[in-house]
Amino acid sequence: MVISKEKADKAKEIKNKFMNDNIKNTSMRCNWSKMENIPIDPHITENFLVNEARKELDKITLKNSKKNKMKITKDYDSTVDTNKHIARVNELATLFSEKLLSQCKHHDESKLKEPEKPLFDIYSPKLKNCIYGSDEYKSYLKELKPALDHHYTKNSHHPEHYEDGINDMNLIDLLEMFIDWKASSERHENGDIVKSIEINKKRFNMSEQLANIFLNTVYDFLQR
Repeated sequence: MVISKEKADKAKEIKNKFMNDNIKNTSMRCNWSKMENIPIDPHITENFLVNEARKELDKITLKNSKKNKMKITKDYDSTVDTNKHIARVNELATLFSEKLLSQCKHHDESKLKEPEKPLFDIYSPKLKNCIYGSDEYKSYLKELKPALDHHYTKNSHHPEHYEDGINDMNLIDLLEMFIDWKASSERHENGDIVKSIEINKKRFNMSEQLANIFLNTVYDFLQR
């Protein structure tokens, strides 16, 4: 089929423009010579030519990618990247530890001031001498409610601090909460961190997975 020189020149112009816009490496340009053999038809659209150009570009990119991958696999030594990763993990662990220590340093400070201290002066001895989670314990908590409500608003390691409880807490809050439970269990005559976890699992609608993580931590590190 014979087409006008104008249409042929237009088709070539489109191909060349796409090549110049997308291919910068001179060694890759030679692969476009075969594009000159695309049959020109009076009905060929610009989109058709661009799509053909894209196909050729994808082939070139894939070919070069495979070459580079073979080279990287052959010459690559993971030591540098692994050491960088280790250093970054240590950096983040330090930041995380500092945040946890800072938060724990100010743990329960609100209990030392009004309006909490007067009520905790009265009920702390009573709570200490009763069984955690018992009816007696719960009745004391009701009487202590004004102080507790204030305490919860000031301390994010309590699920009551958040609208959606434990689900809204972050890892720092969770760790401080777990440590608080352990320390609190030691204040009760019959305190037991495992029992505390079982009670609080129901109290705060804690997931089975999180409860197991807490129990694993007790058995692996605290040994009750």
